Amino acid sequence: MSIVGKNFELINQSITVLTTPEEFRNGLRKIETMGRICWQSTDKNPTDNYSEEKTMQFVTMLIGKHHESVLEHCSLSAIITTDRSVTHQLVRHRLCSFSQESQRYCNYSSGKFGNKVQYIKPIWFDKWSDSAKETFLAELESATSTYMKLVQEGRPEEARAVLPNACRTQIGITTNLRELRHILRERCSGSAQAQIRQLALAVREALPAEVKYDIPYKYECGTQGIIDTCGILNFADSIK
Repeated sequence: MSIVGKNFELINQSITVLTTPEEFRNGLRKIETMGRICWQSTDKNPTDNYSEEKTMQFVTMLIGKHHESVLEHCSLSAIITTDRSVTHQLVRHRLCSFSQESQRYCNYSSGKFGNKVQYIKPIWFDKWSDSAKETFLAELESATSTYMKLVQEGRPEEARAVLPNACRTQIGITTNLRELRHILRERCSGSAQAQIRQLALAVREALPAEVKYDIPYKYECGTQGIIDTCGILNFADSIK
């Protein structure tokens, strides 16, 4: 549930997965095809008579033997709606491709954006004291009012300087399965920032057990409603 102020809105972060279960399944089959080249472990065309069960066994075997370079043949794409403190962390994963919303060109005072600046609700917001909530919302109100004044006198690229890290942004990401597993190992752990951990845990939940069984995680925050797999069955269900 969003919180609406005079000139801003506080919303929850979310993920929309663009890769369909069928595309992801085909990526896993590609892993098997490429992996069998290494050992020449079949006397037939590896694309003949695919068995999803055997494919998953093969992927599990590669992970168990740490032959993860083969996992690079499978990829996943998603659009993440989060705050800029999270995207600053995400883009440090250099083996991904990113496309991020530009504050330089987006004018949040325009009708296109509902004449409001959106911010991401901190995942612990509901557990804060009333005074902490009031202070946080007052700061968002102040920053947004300043932004609205400055953007009328100049350009968004100049006015954006007053927007806080809580500002909502969208970032598109494409990553191969090997790098995705690395990201989840880093961001699902208890040492990760809670805001990014919630996103990582939501992705982890959507993956088949065979590709995530060795990734440690710590649940401290709910992930329900965070991830949207385009209305199609979740990967873990569809891959069975």
